Order: sequence, then C-alpha cells, then structure tokens
Amino acid sequence: MAERELIYLVATAGHPNYGDELIAAGWLCYLAERRPDADVWIDCAQPGRAAVLLAGIHPRLQTTDTCWRVAWQADGPDRDAAHARARELVAKRGTPREDLGIELATDADTIHLLGGGHLSSLWPPNLLIPTIVSELVRISGAPAHATGMSLLPVDGEDVGHLRDALGDLTIAEASEARTAEQFGLEIGIDDAFLALATDQLRIDARPAPRGMLLLHGDLHERGALDRALDQALAAFKAEGLDGQEIGVVEAIPPDDSWLLDAARERWGAVRMFSFAEVWQQGLAANADQVWITSRFHAHLVAAAQGARGLAVNTGLEYYQVKHRSLLAQDSGWELVDAAQDWPAIPPAGTFPRVAARLADRKRSVADRLYPTSTRKRGLFGR
Repeated sequence: MAERELIYLVATAGHPNYGDELIAAGWLCYLAERRPDADVWIDCAQPGRAAVLLAGIHPRLQTTDTCWRVAWQADGPDRDAAHARARELVAKRGTPREDLGIELATDADTIHLLGGGHLSSLWPPNLLIPTIVSELVRISGAPAHATGMSLLPVDGEDVGHLRDALGDLTIAEASEARTAEQFGLEIGIDDAFLALATDQLRIDARPAPRGMLLLHGDLHERGALDRALDQALAAFKAEGLDGQEIGVVEAIPPDDSWLLDAARERWGAVRMFSFAEVWQQGLAANADQVWITSRFHAHLVAAAQGARGLAVNTGLEYYQVKHRSLLAQDSGWELVDAAQDWPAIPPAGTFPRVAARLADRKRSVADRLYPTSTRKRGLFGR
C-alpha cells in the first residue's frame, strides 16, 4: 500500500467552543478538498469530543491529545523551567505514556498550529504548546506553521519563549496587529475566515428572532454580565423589539446557558439556541437582525451575514483585542463597555463584501501552506 502524507494539526477543538470548532472544521474542510488522501491528525485537549464534532469532514481524520498532555505535565509556576521541561519531554521521550504520540508527531510531513485565542496568560499550560511544536520540528525538520495567532495578553518569561518557538516555524501569522508586533509575526486574519471560504460554515436559514444575544458565562464576573444584560435589553427596546421574541445563543455549553433564565426574568419571550443546535443547524444569523455578543466568533459570523450589532467588553483585555481586530476590518459594529452607557446600534455596513474578500485572502494563505501534495515514509505511514 502506498505511503500517505501525514498532516498534524494542533488545535483546541473539542471543548466545545463554537469558534474553536469552526476554525478546526474550516481547515479540515479545506484539507478534504486539497489533500483528501492524506492522514490528518488533530492534537487537541478533548480528542473524544473533537472526534464526534468533526466526524466526516475529512475522510482520514484521527484525533489525539499528545501535545496537550505534555504541556500539562510540564507546566508550573516557574515559566523558564516549564518551557525547558516541555522541550526535554519531547526531545528525550521523558514521558512514557506519550512517547508513541511524540513519535507520531515527529513523523509528520507538516505540523500546523491552528489559530484562536487559547494562547494567553489566562491559561498558562497552553503557552507551552508552541514550545512543544518548536521542539517537534527541531527534531523532525518538517515544515511547521502557525496561522491566525492571537497571543494577548501574555507577559513575563513566556513572551521570550513564545518568540523563540514561533521563530522556528516556516510560516507564523498573527490574527491582529498587536500580536504581530509583539511576537514578530506576519499580520494576517483570524482562521475562522477560512470556514467562510469553504462549505463548512453553516447558517441556519429557518425563521429566527430579530434580536440575538450571547453573553458568555465563563471568565467574567457575574455583576458585569448582569449590567451587560440590562443594557442589551434596553438596546433591543430602542430598536423597537419590545414584546417580540429574542434569541439567546450558547457558544460554550453549559457556561453560556446562564443567560436563558436571566433573560426570561427580564424579557419574557426568549428562544434558546443551544450549542448542539448551532453546531448541527448553523448559526441563526441574517441581515435583518440585531446582535449583541461578547463572544468574538459570533461577532465575526453574524456581521459577515450582514447583521448589525454591538460587541460587548465586560472587562478583559483578551476580548477587547479580538473584537477591535474585527472593528479594524470594518465589521460595522460598535465595541461597548458593560459599565458604561451604550450608543445606538450602528446602521448596516459593507462587511459581508469585506468578509468575502478576507475569506479569499485566508484561502490564499492556506494554498501557500499546502501548495502540492507530498509523501514521506514513516513509522505511522500507511
């Protein structure tokens, strides 16, 4: 049997989180078109869930969690020691339970760190993932890429280690200018735009409420979320939606479902769009809607469908940076602070056309990473 190309993706798929799953699905759909005969592995923190959520997108997809387990084992408060330990575990096969997984990764023809917002000081173990990828490619010599990176906030000793690790990669692209400047990366765009360029982005075409709301329940203090909810409902009333049903969207289950009961207490007629429904049917976004969301990828997808909206900042720099990157690309929305008075929702803009161009641009990046099919011998080749 002919040996197959092995493409090794490193991602945070499987949590589940709508944006992270969308990014992974977009790349898998692209690779199904471009490299349908390749063996494709996704190394992620939740490989079992990822196998379910991403099943059938690429015909030769398999999942594992090797890099993440190495990161969890190496992590610690001394950041220099944690990065050194991560390299040691990869280079010296110092973790017997993961040694065969490391062997698989070093046998890959391409290693590709997918984008998203998971690389931040909010989650210290995650910051070891680029170091692990760097050590893998130092051993194997395979081309390695990072696309759509958003690395803020990151501070302390991690900054230098991330610069060194990303410097080992063949192509390293940031999703926004601040990350590109701090870490010396190419300025690019979010990886989710690739889903817009493939058949993977699902939009729920069934009738949906005109007002749509997503205020995520993780990372933020409940008082700030309650203030944001009150402001959001006032904004819907200003749009003439009083008495109409509104939609509440869940991007991370069950964290975002807090909003359902809270919204019903204040508004009454509320329809829930669970993560499972969103993933199976698509995001219920259209040009006749008004969206208010604190989650970045709901902002991206809804604005790309022509929805007007407000992006909500409830206090974290992490989300400010991400939302501002879309505003800089003319999403036409406004970034609002939960603790301040909100402006009126802006009029419709031209972002659907802009998003189509950005999707084409992201596909060009993908074509640059995967120009032609290659084959390589290896322990895990089939």
